[in-house]
Amino acid sequence: MGLVKRGDTWWMSFMFQGRQVRRSTGTGDRRLAEAILGKVKCQIVEGRFFEKPEEERRTFFEFMERFWTEHAVKLLSYPRILIYVSHLKTLLRVALSAPFARELGARQQRQ
Repeated sequence: MGLVKRGDTWWMSFMFQGRQVRRSTGTGDRRLAEAILGKVKCQIVEGRFFEKPEEERRTFFEFMERFWTEHAVKLLSYPRILIYVSHLKTLLRVALSAPFARELGARQQRQ
C-alpha cells in the first residue's frame, strides 16, 4: 500500500483480494492523504471496504418497477414494452425458484 502523487492529487494504491486497486484520495495534502489511506486500511481489516451502498441492493423486480414508472411510459415503443414485459414475467414464473416466484406473484397482486 502506498501513496503516489499525480499532478496535484495524491492517489492510493493497494492490493485487495489479490487485485491491484488504485483510488484518488481527492486531496493535494500529503498528511490528509495518509489519513485517508489509514482509514481505508482499517476498513479493509474490519471487512467494510467495498461494501455496496443500500441503494445498490435492489431486486430485479424493484428495477423493473422503477423502469416501468420512470422510463417506459415516456417511450414511443410503450405498447411493445408491454408485450416484452408480459413475456418476461411468464418466463420468470417458469424459471425462478419458489421464493422469487412468490415475490413476483405478490408484486403482481399489488398492481
